[in-house]
Amino acid sequence: MDYQQEKLEVSNKQIWQEAMKYGAILGAVTIIAELLIGQIQSLLIHPGSLNLMGTIPAFSLNIGKTVLFIYLMVVFARRLINGFTGVMRNHVFRFGTCTSLFSSLIVGAWQLVQIKLIAAAKIEEAMEEALASMPQANAAQAEAVINSIMPSLPLLMFIFKFLICFVIGIIAALVISRSIKGVSDNPFGSN
Repeated sequence: MDYQQEKLEVSNKQIWQEAMKYGAILGAVTIIAELLIGQIQSLLIHPGSLNLMGTIPAFSLNIGKTVLFIYLMVVFARRLINGFTGVMRNHVFRFGTCTSLFSSLIVGAWQLVQIKLIAAAKIEEAMEEALASMPQANAAQAEAVINSIMPSLPLLMFIFKFLICFVIGIIAALVISRSIKGVSDNPFGSN
């Protein structure tokens, strides 16, 4: 008796289901990586000083996070190819784009929660410190600008984080769909 499960034909429904699952994983991995990067950076940067010792490792770790993101996208695309029949390059691109969309929404939502709830006091303190360090002549103007930006800062940061993650994900999906082996370009035939 053959216990091997028969592969299903790939469909938009399966692509969206797989993308939601793997997007959640990528979002969680990205959030964990960002938390670790923040911890490492806070250990290396001393308060009140302009220190490159924290920014250089953080930049390197962000590059590493992006490479890990792309590697996981390749692994997940391989799973899609191996799990379903009839997978073509456009399916891989759609899967990568949908995965990136879900991952970006999760990371953007985390950014919103972090700014709104977790780091709200730190942001307020940083703004007050920036205002205190300005010359008195510019302080009133700067305070007016900061007060006008602060209510929309969480939404702006959500949009910024979402767009950055989504654009990186789309570029990765495009490159992966064009370079991955084992998929067909021909919608009417097999590999």
